[in-house]
Amino acid sequence: MYDVIDGSRFANGRMFCDMGPAMADGLTCVLDGTVWTSSGWFDPSPDGVSSFSPGGELIGRIHLPEVVSNLCFGGHLRTRLFITAGQSVYDTYVQTQGLPSLEPQVRLSRPKPPAMSTILAIGAHPDDIEIGCGGTVRKLIQQGWRAVHVCVTSGEAGSSTIDKSVLAATREQEARRAAEVLGSERVVFLGAPDGLTQYSRDQKIAVIDLIREVRPEILFLHASSDSFPDHRVVHELVMNAVAGAAGPWYQESTGEPHRPATILGYEVWHPLSSHELAVDITATVERKMDALRCHRSQIESMHYDEAFLGLARYRGVMSFAGSHAEVFEVLRTPLSLPAGLA
Repeated sequence: MYDVIDGSRFANGRMFCDMGPAMADGLTCVLDGTVWTSSGWFDPSPDGVSSFSPGGELIGRIHLPEVVSNLCFGGHLRTRLFITAGQSVYDTYVQTQGLPSLEPQVRLSRPKPPAMSTILAIGAHPDDIEIGCGGTVRKLIQQGWRAVHVCVTSGEAGSSTIDKSVLAATREQEARRAAEVLGSERVVFLGAPDGLTQYSRDQKIAVIDLIREVRPEILFLHASSDSFPDHRVVHELVMNAVAGAAGPWYQESTGEPHRPATILGYEVWHPLSSHELAVDITATVERKMDALRCHRSQIESMHYDEAFLGLARYRGVMSFAGSHAEVFEVLRTPLSLPAGLA
């Protein structure tokens, strides 16, 4: 490591970090100033990725079973670490963000999806969607559907020790990462206070506007039987907004009237005592769990991800849908369910 003098010469050369017996190959910096390196040697012990502070102190290491060659950050938020090795490519989500590319952005054109192939998933808190319908949302996305998530609150009451504003920002970032894992397009935060006891007219208009803007064919929300207070309020908010979005009402609202063809209620903390639809998520349950585990601020103190994996297994076996399933209350449906749900 050197100091740059007068923008033209190097001085004060010194060691930045000691990689031991390993050979450093790839190197990249991230937004928080840390340095990430990939390394490998014939002795497998140093094979993997190491991260160092701006001063060169080792922060942590990801050990891999083969020689690593290079690494980079990618994904919509640049929070996905890709690692190339001797015979494999690894990837993992990390709690940092890579630097944006300096190269011109080249985007491949994609065919537009068929009309009315959009999902709108609404939850009271940032992790509700992944818990209740994450596997089904991922399954539909794999079939070409678009998905938009809406968090009515930012979940700032989800801790007794973390400052509300800090927790809200953390949980919003976790929700964005979870949505990216599922493949959803974006997350909208309505900013309602966590611990809802009622909703306002402005919040109803905001949901009406979203329904008219996104124009979903399928809408997911909390089931009507969910007795958790925030969930019950959000269910009432969304169902009243659905009715309002369907007609030429509310002068302050924007967009053309729209009514989702299919409306499904999902389970979170209170499992459904009865359901009308079970969706096989055997092929997507691992992606659902990956998305749920993005909510580290919540599962570090209580490993409820394990509980919901067990619930998905129970639903799959007992409904005969598959090895894992998600079940729903059918609140509205056309004569035939959309492909992927039936």
